[in-house]
Amino acid sequence: MPPESAQSGDPKAVLVEKLKLAQGFLSGTKLSQELGMSRQTLRTHLAALRNKGYRIRAVPRRGYLLEYAPDKLYPWEIAPFLPRFSATQQYHYSEDTDSTQNTLIALGIAGAGEGTLVAAEEQTKGRGRLGRTWLSRHGGLYFSLLLRPDFLPLARASQLSLMLGCACIRGIRTATGIQCESKWPNDLFLSGKKVGGILSEAAAEADSIQFLAAGIGLNVNIPHRELPREATSLAKEYGRDCSRSRLLRHIIREIHAWYSILRTDGFEPIRACWEEHCFLWGTRVKITLPHTVREGTAHGIDKQGFFLLRTDQGLIESYSAGDITSVRY
Repeated sequence: MPPESAQSGDPKAVLVEKLKLAQGFLSGTKLSQELGMSRQTLRTHLAALRNKGYRIRAVPRRGYLLEYAPDKLYPWEIAPFLPRFSATQQYHYSEDTDSTQNTLIALGIAGAGEGTLVAAEEQTKGRGRLGRTWLSRHGGLYFSLLLRPDFLPLARASQLSLMLGCACIRGIRTATGIQCESKWPNDLFLSGKKVGGILSEAAAEADSIQFLAAGIGLNVNIPHRELPREATSLAKEYGRDCSRSRLLRHIIREIHAWYSILRTDGFEPIRACWEEHCFLWGTRVKITLPHTVREGTAHGIDKQGFFLLRTDQGLIESYSAGDITSVRY
């Protein structure tokens, strides 16, 4: 299905918000006046919303009542409420796609503005780090965000993944009250099980980053029986389904805020935030590298964002990449 792009001033956004906030029926006359449109145009927009799954009851002389809103990432549910990264950012939405990363990378190569966001209900070829497949079933949250960090040299690109991790943790907490934890370099955990992951792919030239495609996948409302044993979902912890549109809005707002912090204050605030939420510190781990495996105690991250391992000999080793697993005896 082709993607839908957000249109500026989409009246459906205002209409949906008014219906959601209403305590009862909303007068059709009052709605049309507040939206600056005729009653016929109002009915046309309401019909379009009904076709998208909204259940809106109409009663003569009482008006309209929103009885049900689908948990969809429609452009009018997301785009008007996003922070501004740039004047040319766009929001692209699809019911399904092979990968939001693939779509965003193509947009980035074509010159899309910073803050351009691609979201889909499902992915057929979702992927994570090291080429791993990312389960992307209906009920999850899958999106990719374009960043153009001209203030950051390529050698510090890994700091962006840690920044994104902090933003996701804070966004999830604000939207749901759930406190997630982080695992270096890009995993999100909940109750000891994986609930999300971050994939950062940079297009670079010499020592500069042309753009970064930040892909994020979260298990939100996926039924627990459909998840691998080592995974969980926000809904399982929350006790009921979470609003994915509310969650996406809050995460993007947090990314915008932490991205600004990285730009103005450097990496230290992000390092402190990330260390606060990581559950590895002081535990026995092994780090798997292309040609070796090292074992020791997780010690922290340094000023570059590299993982610090304390060996059995008491030495501190620094790693810019690697796969971390806990060691249990």
